[in-house]
Amino acid sequence: MTKILHCADLHLEASFAGQNLPPALGRQRRADLRQALARIIGLAREHRVDALTVAGDLYEADLATIETGTFLAQQFATLDPIPVFIAPGEHDRFDAESLYTMVEWPGNVHIFQPGPLVPMALVPGVALWGAAWPAELPMEELGSLMSGREGIHLLLLHAAPAAQDGQASIWADEPALQQCGFAAALLGHEHCGRVWQEGRVQCVYPGSAEALTWAEAGGEHLVALVSVDDGGCHVEKIPIGRWRYLELRVDLSGCVSTEEAAAVIGGELRRLPDPVDECTVGRVVLTGTRRFDPDLRLLRARVSTQAYLQYEVEPTESNDLALVAREPSVRGLVVRRFQEKLAALQSATERRTTQAALDLALRALDGRKVGPDADR
Repeated sequence: MTKILHCADLHLEASFAGQNLPPALGRQRRADLRQALARIIGLAREHRVDALTVAGDLYEADLATIETGTFLAQQFATLDPIPVFIAPGEHDRFDAESLYTMVEWPGNVHIFQPGPLVPMALVPGVALWGAAWPAELPMEELGSLMSGREGIHLLLLHAAPAAQDGQASIWADEPALQQCGFAAALLGHEHCGRVWQEGRVQCVYPGSAEALTWAEAGGEHLVALVSVDDGGCHVEKIPIGRWRYLELRVDLSGCVSTEEAAAVIGGELRRLPDPVDECTVGRVVLTGTRRFDPDLRLLRARVSTQAYLQYEVEPTESNDLALVAREPSVRGLVVRRFQEKLAALQSATERRTTQAALDLALRALDGRKVGPDADR
């Protein structure tokens, strides 16, 4: 039985500035990405694997430094004699200026280079085929790739699914993998983990070690313990991520003050099935018809939680908007014009944006606060 621990998409040195996180939280997140690698290496030792595989995007090339490469080399050296196989991806692309060529890597680390797939022996009778992104995978050659070769064959690659977003395939589709005789495809690129069986081939996306963006809320973030022998391939999913993104919609209908709203939000947080802790980044969307403008600075101070929460106020159409439209006033004229525009819009996104603009206009006309902390 051959055992492999497979991971991908750590994205060391990733920037979180685009998520409006405080700089200190961004630094903490980057430090925790390094801790995720330490946990992965610990799992490799614990399970006494025959190899650790990394399917690309190990680091962010635009943000990483030589120190990042030195850290990685030191971490992987602690696994010796367990080999580490890396198939570089898009964000850690293999070229003359990459850390893969500038850093002195320990002897137990093998880095696949761009070009055609090449095999590396894991143990007698088990071969790992890999290449750096973008791999050269001519479909007409894949069928004869392992012609006459005996043993168990595995694929390590950073690549998107063949039909993703209508782009050209950068990895062979499942029928081609089966035709080649691969027992498993150990993949990277997708940040939400998934494992599926395609005929005789086990396909594995472990996902990013930690959730990195809002798009990954609810996804799995794993390492995969892959066991193969002549009888087939078995994959055990091991959760590795500690951070999560959470979106919570809270109806404030009936609330008359920010203090009351804070109490409602706190109650909703306590009722969630999973704990909301210091490794949670939450987006709280405030909904419902309100008779007050939430003071978001005060709300942040009043809601007691270890999580980092961002607040958004969802614009809602007031119950008396039809009455306002009939007013012989500037307010009535504004509402009528916006209603005409809303009636002509087909896009839900454009309708939300237009409704938000109407909400701001009415508050301004009413002399109420308009600004970043008034309703965003």
